[in-house]
Amino acid sequence: MTDEPSVYPTQKGVVLDPRQDGETHINVYSKSKCKIGRALSNISCYPILHPVFGRFDTLEGFWWWLSTGMVEEEFRTLDGFACRKLGKTLRAVPRKDFKEQIRYALCLKLSNHIGLREAFFATTLPFVHYYAYGKNGKVAVLPANKSIWVVEFLTAVRDSHGELLETTIANYDTGLSHDTNPPLG
Repeated sequence: MTDEPSVYPTQKGVVLDPRQDGETHINVYSKSKCKIGRALSNISCYPILHPVFGRFDTLEGFWWWLSTGMVEEEFRTLDGFACRKLGKTLRAVPRKDFKEQIRYALCLKLSNHIGLREAFFATTLPFVHYYAYGKNGKVAVLPANKSIWVVEFLTAVRDSHGELLETTIANYDTGLSHDTNPPLG
């Protein structure tokens, strides 16, 4: 792809032009141009303490630990990039409640890190997720459509002014989702 705006793909009606990251949208990506986009990435080091599964230094670690059978303890402390590298070498073990668990972990991340939470709720730009590759004025943009549900959830949390964050945590904390190995369905 070239650096012409007309060639950039869209996601949820937003043109995915990396030059506009932080101006027309927030790319939730480790290489985002804006700090909040990088901070919201699963790769970023914002530890969570899950009440059932324990501590993870990154959401990336929790994601891969959960999606590969919950046995590789290294995921708890590896940096996000190392988690991704290790996770790609392992067999996926599907979970019926995978998205619910990730949504809950996202809420833990936001609720436990005050500066992140404040910056998150101060944003108004649409959240998107894409990868941008290239050099010398030529860039390729690859929308991360498989994980669009994550940015949709982040948008819903922000648009609810925190109500969805609190509800998600309260529902989990009341024991509705504590099955450590739910059957597939």
